[in-house]
Amino acid sequence: MMSNQIVIRPLNSSDAEAFIKLRHEALEREPLMFAASVEDDLALSLSFVQKAFEDTKKSITFGAFLTGLIGVVGIYRESSLKALHKVRLWGFYVSPAYRNGGVGKNLLSYAISYTRNLDGVRQVHLSVNECAETALHLYEKFGFQTWGIEPNALFYDGEFMTAHHMLLEI
Repeated sequence: MMSNQIVIRPLNSSDAEAFIKLRHEALEREPLMFAASVEDDLALSLSFVQKAFEDTKKSITFGAFLTGLIGVVGIYRESSLKALHKVRLWGFYVSPAYRNGGVGKNLLSYAISYTRNLDGVRQVHLSVNECAETALHLYEKFGFQTWGIEPNALFYDGEFMTAHHMLLEI
């Protein structure tokens, strides 16, 4: 698969059902990678997602498309006046059949490029669980640095997970 066949663009309300399907896949297949779970994730509600996709002032979600939606990543801007210089990256996921072909790299690059054009933004923050080694290494390749490690950040299926809190200065 050639990554140049992939179309990356902001998602809109007409993409809500495809997003929910992919988000559900992510939470089911990779439960240790996300703080959210199928049981409590607001991003699995059609009305919530449609409304979120319509209001792009504070949050935007990008999708990678081939024959359908195959990858996503979201960003949201802090709302406090003292934290407007920060953007948080969330929900990064590429369907397993499309990994290792540049989709994730291109999707992350697109999101970071977008944030560079936001007035006043100086930092991109994210959290990644220790079990997501591939994602951690990808973030490091983009220049993200770990600023803190949170032991026992999440608890799932009898297991605690450590989270790396990372920052990219832009």
